[in-house]
Amino acid sequence: MHQYRGSSVHADRSKVAEITLGFWIIKILATTLGETGGDAVTMSMDLGYLIGTLIFAAIFAAAVSAQMAAKRFHPFLYWFVIVATTTVGTTLADFVDRSLGIGYLGGSSPVFIQGFGLTPGQYALIFGANSFGLIFCAQLNPHLLRRFGHFAVLRGVGRVHLAATAALTVIAFAGWHMLPLVIAPIFVAVSCMGMLNPNSIVGALARHQNHAGSASSVMGTGQYMLGAISGLLVGLATDGTPRGMAALMLIGSIGMAVADAQRPKT
Repeated sequence: MHQYRGSSVHADRSKVAEITLGFWIIKILATTLGETGGDAVTMSMDLGYLIGTLIFAAIFAAAVSAQMAAKRFHPFLYWFVIVATTTVGTTLADFVDRSLGIGYLGGSSPVFIQGFGLTPGQYALIFGANSFGLIFCAQLNPHLLRRFGHFAVLRGVGRVHLAATAALTVIAFAGWHMLPLVIAPIFVAVSCMGMLNPNSIVGALARHQNHAGSASSVMGTGQYMLGAISGLLVGLATDGTPRGMAALMLIGSIGMAVADAQRPKT
């Protein structure tokens, strides 16, 4: 039976770096490097977002193939895959946003700026408050893990997230479009992501150690793609109310609950 033992995936048994504080610091630096590299090719070299996306998609495919073929952990190869993930994700998101001209129609900004008449500065305050909640929960996460265990925290926080998105959906479709009522469940849902994101990733790494590096890279690219697609869907569904945003958040939360229910127990 598989037993989860904290947040470490040992490098001598897999092809992924050990999950420590140093890992997250290097991952942030690698992500920044990847985004900078994507902007350099698409903007500084003036190749455009479509060409840049195709170039980095080919590099990403080659890097993941090499990572999967490797017989042991290679630090350079592993972090190259991480950088390739961020570059293709950045250029893809920029292509959807800037080349297709639909990215800024998505997300929560039109809900608050157009629907509630907020200024960009007021929206920035709401965005910052949600970011604070996410960071706070990320810092609280290790303490909860030590007390309750990985999967218990993941399931419990997932249920809180589902309840928050369900409440937001009820508020949106009932026509109770009062700003505090809309902000509160969004704050709870976004804050929960400070625990859901790292625990989901670490759980995948621990359960699939032999391919953890490749899985992490594919998951990262998938997040960028889903972000671009969800922004488009919210933009298309925006009618001056939070209905489209709320419905999409609820669908994602239900999908998370279904995935947790189907998770192998051993």
